Amino acid sequence: MTILVTGGAGFIGSHTCVELLNAGYEVVVVDNLYNASEKALERVEQITGKSLKFYKVDLLDAPALTKVFDEEKIDAVLISTPDDYNAQLFETWTIFSDSIYLAVPVTEADSLSTPVDLRHLQNKKFIALSEGFATWRGFQEAFQIAGFTPDITVRVHDVFSMMSMVNAGMGYTLIPGRMSGLFSNGIRLLPLQEPYRMEQEISLVFPRSQENHPGLLSLLAECRMYARQLMMEKSETEKTP
Repeated sequence: MTILVTGGAGFIGSHTCVELLNAGYEVVVVDNLYNASEKALERVEQITGKSLKFYKVDLLDAPALTKVFDEEKIDAVLISTPDDYNAQLFETWTIFSDSIYLAVPVTEADSLSTPVDLRHLQNKKFIALSEGFATWRGFQEAFQIAGFTPDITVRVHDVFSMMSMVNAGMGYTLIPGRMSGLFSNGIRLLPLQEPYRMEQEISLVFPRSQENHPGLLSLLAECRMYARQLMMEKSETEKTP
């Protein structure tokens, strides 16, 4: 069974590749390397003693992504749950979900009441990801609920650049909680009020024609076990003073 891992050269993605390879799956990685290095994938191969296939492709580049699917026999994809897909052709199993937070410079965190009401931030500047990213969709939805268009100073193509700009005091952003380790000394993640709370899901997506594949249930179990392990590690990290 061949699994496509999006963002596979990143921290979570590369660890996921290790688990998949060790479990006997074939792995294809798609990553644009904006905030990652191909050396991480070389390390994955060294750790596992197994090889994987890598394509330097941006998920927003539809022709390049289509070429990957043309060249590889992909059985399933690990990806942020699509908002719009053909439910008659594809099945989606949620592996884990992650809450969205307001990311602000640590020097400004104490000046904001929590949980944060986005309506009180109309005079603030924001950093955002480019259209097409799952986090951008959540960003749009939250401010639609807040009833105003945020003042976006710049849009970037990767999370690392966005968090770097927040750390530098250039603006606020909305980000999944799993990114809390980035610039943890300079950025605080603040919870949002109930109307703006939302979850970003990571799912296993596969053709319905494959739903009886003997490897899918075991793959889902392994993915969820690994997701729980990541969340436990994240929880322990947050408890560390």
